[in-house]
Amino acid sequence: MTKEVFQISLDPTIIEILRDDVNEQQNITINKKDGEHRSWDKIYATMDRLDDTVEYLNGIKCR
Repeated sequence: MTKEVFQISLDPTIIEILRDDVNEQQNITINKKDGEHRSWDKIYATMDRLDDTVEYLNGIKCR
């Protein structure tokens, strides 16, 4: 009996395109605040987590 290996394959270029599109809107959001923090900082932190998540998921294999 052979076991199949399942591997997620997310395209990281989609995240790059999203990051480029978000960066184009930087001038709109750079000075907006949500509480004590700038909204831009939260957006950028989210983009970084997306990068990390795609890299992690693409690196694991499930049996």
